[in-house]
Amino acid sequence: MIQKIFARIILFFLPILLVPGVLKAESTLKLALDRDQATLGDSVRLSLSVEGGSGGEAPQIAGLEDFQVRSGGTSSQFQFINGKTSRSFAYTFFLQPTRTGTFTIGPARLNIEGRTAASNTVRLAVTNQTAIPGGAAGNHSTLFMTAEVSPKDAYHEQQLIYTLKLFRQIRVSDVSVTLPKTDGLTFKQLGEPRQYQSNAAGRSYEVLEVSYILNVSRPGTLAIEPASMQMMVFDQSRRAPHGFPDEMFFGAAQGHPVSIQSEALKLSVRQLPQEGRPANFSGLLGDFRIKAACDPLQLKAGDSAALTVQVAGQGNINRIPDLNLPEITGLKVYADQPKLESGSGSQSNSGTKTMKWAIVPQRQGTYTIPGLALSYFDTGTRSYKTISTGPQTLTVLPGERPAGQSLQPPVGGATDTVRPKREVEALGHDILPIHTSAQDLSAGRDIEYHKALAIIILFIPGLVCLAMFLYLRFKGQSMTQTRALRARKAARVFSDTMHQGELSASQILERVRVYINERFGLSVGLITPEEVRVILSERQVARELIDRLHAVLAGLQQAVYTGHGDQPAAPGEDLVELIARIDKEAR
Repeated sequence: MIQKIFARIILFFLPILLVPGVLKAESTLKLALDRDQATLGDSVRLSLSVEGGSGGEAPQIAGLEDFQVRSGGTSSQFQFINGKTSRSFAYTFFLQPTRTGTFTIGPARLNIEGRTAASNTVRLAVTNQTAIPGGAAGNHSTLFMTAEVSPKDAYHEQQLIYTLKLFRQIRVSDVSVTLPKTDGLTFKQLGEPRQYQSNAAGRSYEVLEVSYILNVSRPGTLAIEPASMQMMVFDQSRRAPHGFPDEMFFGAAQGHPVSIQSEALKLSVRQLPQEGRPANFSGLLGDFRIKAACDPLQLKAGDSAALTVQVAGQGNINRIPDLNLPEITGLKVYADQPKLESGSGSQSNSGTKTMKWAIVPQRQGTYTIPGLALSYFDTGTRSYKTISTGPQTLTVLPGERPAGQSLQPPVGGATDTVRPKREVEALGHDILPIHTSAQDLSAGRDIEYHKALAIIILFIPGLVCLAMFLYLRFKGQSMTQTRALRARKAARVFSDTMHQGELSASQILERVRVYINERFGLSVGLITPEEVRVILSERQVARELIDRLHAVLAGLQQAVYTGHGDQPAAPGEDLVELIARIDKEAR
């Protein structure tokens, strides 16, 4: 019993202790796509993560006008580590493109604690739907694969992307890939395989996609042989009884091995142009950027500063050269070992090369550290580019002399003046000092003298626990009564708030969220049409009413996600009457 009381006390005070740390956390937003290339039939996953903040309202995301947006729900995470609190919140959306092109999505904006935070932007290239190969027609188009290379017209040593896609409408397992064995081509897998849904020729498929970095060692026109996939295909004509997995009745015996091939591809590879080639060109191809920082920019003679130069980008990152810092009079320069970090993106090979130098000034003055330049071939513009860092100005102050050092050395064989020795002085005492006199010892007082005080002290925790227990009990009863009263008034309050003038889509969604929370005793921070469907289905509301409310909320949510959430909106039907009918049926 006592343990339960203490647990309740801890649970009561813990939010009070933790909330201030959460509110002070700096909030950042980040948009991410599960891939940056898709077709018109694909469903693309878009995630928005909120670090150091909480959800509660729908974000506004720019650039979604050419997509059908469907909410994938929300999730939150709370951490308390070493006395520090952190909270993250994530939104998930599924995008269905409505036209081809290259789109910039974002930034996403969200109001967090009275401040509007903005995210980054992401790019998505949308192409036409994948055509079903001719050989797939004989298999009723239930299983086929495709191969793509991008770009098909490339330069020597340019890293290309080779993508294989397995389209299926049947159950398969143990999928393995056999890559083409064409001379002059090497493959390196790019990230983990991805699975998603897509449409091809008007039919829905489950897609398994795997991408590779394709390196071409020689120029010319190359024929890429077909790739193949081997797998076990299971017979769908025999199914297990409802509610039981197939393996319990048929198992792997119903599967049979199948091997399918992609179509052959042609690739044109040419030499880099000689015109405009810089003298310091190292063979680097792709898209790169450079930055430099010197820390500190003001120091004393004899101290050291660190110069850091980073070259980051996408392409054949192994060709990033080691940059050299020239000699500077008055400065000693010590180069560190360069470090190359590769991080394969979804559609390219990316990486960062970090180069560091320790700079030690020998005397005071002002020094200029010259900028460093790097040349590469931009595969996007098909031209040579040179990027460089700006010069760094280093200010060196006079160095400090060691303590006790004279301004001038002794001359004429003179010796330093003999300094008197300092007396020994006590810097501190031991924690438990040694008693040097019997007078320091005195008789202790009997504990009986403090019996009454001891009894009071021992009973204080019990009295506090009893008081907290009674408080929590009465508070729980009061909260239960309050929730019941709010549930009875939820529909009426919703009706009153809906007649407070012209409302926007965001305001209408907020009023629906408040109604759902008050009516069913929930604390949902963000209401999605799918969550409303689940909540009302559990309360045995008629399917027809649920579908009508789902359609209304989906339309309002689409307006919010496309940046029109603050504009006046009409739900499309009498939402007050619909909520009133739902309120009567809900249990």
